[in-house]
Amino acid sequence: VISQIMAGIVSAACVICLLVPIILGVVGIDKVNTEIGKAVESGHATFDVDDVSLNGMIDLQVKVEDMVNNGNYAEAVIAICIFAAVVTAICAVLFWALVSIFKTISVSETPFTEDILRKLRVVFVMIAIIFGMISGFVAFVIAACICWSLYTIFDYGFVIQQEINETL
Repeated sequence: VISQIMAGIVSAACVICLLVPIILGVVGIDKVNTEIGKAVESGHATFDVDDVSLNGMIDLQVKVEDMVNNGNYAEAVIAICIFAAVVTAICAVLFWALVSIFKTISVSETPFTEDILRKLRVVFVMIAIIFGMISGFVAFVIAACICWSLYTIFDYGFVIQQEINETL
């Protein structure tokens, strides 16, 4: 249930992050930049933002501060939203995969089935890749080792389950 709630929340966040650039495009980027610029200049609003970056194996840095300093407020918001949409989309896929695993376990007699092992393998690979992207090679190796260990435990449980099924 918690995985379903988290999957729903993260999916909604992804959709919102994708809608904001569309809405800004419909309203007009120049109009948004002008209006925010007026509010900032008059002191009625502030627009402080840091650069957006992933410092892991994928070195991605969006120079949002430069955009804001040049008066490109809408472009800064769009860059942040696209960045957030990618991150939330990856998380949503991961949570929906977990929901699928938990549903399969709940209807199965045992959690040690080929279907669950296949789904776990996909989730564990995704987790290791996400850790590598976000935190770097060392985190990737640690996450991969933890995921591989858990997968090995489930695989061993699957082998034991097969032996029990054959015995009966």
